[in-house]
Amino acid sequence: MIQEVVGETHVVFGDAVVSTPDTCFGAETCEELFTPKAPHIDMSLDGVEIFTNSSGSHFTLQKLDTRLQLITEATRKCGGIYLYSNQQGQSPPFSLTEGKFTALEPRGELQHCKDSSD
Repeated sequence: MIQEVVGETHVVFGDAVVSTPDTCFGAETCEELFTPKAPHIDMSLDGVEIFTNSSGSHFTLQKLDTRLQLITEATRKCGGIYLYSNQQGQSPPFSLTEGKFTALEPRGELQHCKDSSD
């Protein structure tokens, strides 16, 4: 049905962005947050206001501090709101995820950081 409407047979795979009448939100992965040219940079230039990051990142000491720093820099640089969530649990053989949820507001101020079990 969509093919008939738009007349295309192929779709270029790229950023996940959804636009509504009220706002525009986009998604990036945890690994993308750590890259020099993270997707949130171009998404913000294209009008994205809410950035989401649903992660399955394993636990290591100080990693949460690094992620919070990167997320804070992203919101200060690009504006908007950044929502980050990491799954909680353990997968074999020895991978542990801490299950944090974080929300930062446009100036990069931390609004919420809690365990998903709270």
